[in-house]
Amino acid sequence: MPYCVSRCAYCDFYSSTNNSAVPDIIDASLRHLDALRSRFCVSGFQTVYVGGGTPSALDHRLLGSYLQALRRAAGKPLTEFTVEANPQDLDMDFLSMLSDLGVNRLSLGVQSLEEKPRLHVLRRGSLVQVHTALALIAGHWKGRWSCDLMYGLPGQSAEGIRADAAFLTRLGAGHLSMYELTLCEDTVLGKAVATGALRLPEADEAHEQYRAAKSAIEAAGLQRYEVSNWAIPGQESEHNSAYWSMAGWLGIGPSASATVRYPYGFLRMDAQADIASYCRDPLAATSETQVPGATAGFEIVMMGLRTRMGFQFSELASLAGHSRAEAVRATLAGFPQHVLVDDTRAYPTDVGMDMLNPVLLACLETLSGEA
Repeated sequence: MPYCVSRCAYCDFYSSTNNSAVPDIIDASLRHLDALRSRFCVSGFQTVYVGGGTPSALDHRLLGSYLQALRRAAGKPLTEFTVEANPQDLDMDFLSMLSDLGVNRLSLGVQSLEEKPRLHVLRRGSLVQVHTALALIAGHWKGRWSCDLMYGLPGQSAEGIRADAAFLTRLGAGHLSMYELTLCEDTVLGKAVATGALRLPEADEAHEQYRAAKSAIEAAGLQRYEVSNWAIPGQESEHNSAYWSMAGWLGIGPSASATVRYPYGFLRMDAQADIASYCRDPLAATSETQVPGATAGFEIVMMGLRTRMGFQFSELASLAGHSRAEAVRATLAGFPQHVLVDDTRAYPTDVGMDMLNPVLLACLETLSGEA
């Protein structure tokens, strides 16, 4: 029987979901959760994160029923209960419902507060609506709240994203995530860029945007604790930190992924994105992959070096063997500007979090060799 450090549950509403499909998804995901808890002897959770497809866009009564069911399933008070939301979906009634159900953290998809970038990437809601909602949250929400920003958007400016970051931190956002645009060719935006109708910032422009936002975030007292995440100390995402430490989590809903810890590796479970298949039988619509030994060890290295805390060599040794762990230690010693190494662990510098790829490629080569 495998063991599982399932401190958290992730609940994914697939991005194409409309409200007519939600009751079936809720029913299937709760059946899925019951089956996973029974299989892995999970009595409860510390954290729950409801995201994927922006749950706040769903019928609020249905969402409230789902959140209530998840809180019951947790089996004990949650230390962190997060719901993703678009600002323009929020009002006082919705915030009160979340608070009454024990939700204590909001993750807001802001992306940009500049008009042109928002139009180009088809963000819902006007700037007036977004600013009104953000003011509501700042004035009335008693829990923690986080905002996502993006850089490298068409029509975006370095000064604009700097102003966005400064504005959000002044309002009281204690956590900011910042991601570079990844363009998918078959999307509306991808096709517009391919035809020349829209222009993306050049690499140096995007880097300037990143540096401008980072400067504003850190000037507000937020500290970088993961490649793309900054927080006021004490407001780091407990749930996401469990992902990055590979602590193990259960994932329910179409397209959700779960990772269960074994003594010598991981079990990865990926649910199909197809809603009809998932709703018919969530277990049958979930594929499983064993991630053993050195491969699991590389995931510990890769995820650990994304975070300020890094990873422990003892954990790497338990998965990949002592000799491989010591070989990785020697490899990392060749990157003193990127990684700091002490007797027990390795953790990245700020330069290292910005330039992880050469370090990870060297570690992968080391772990792929003979033990």
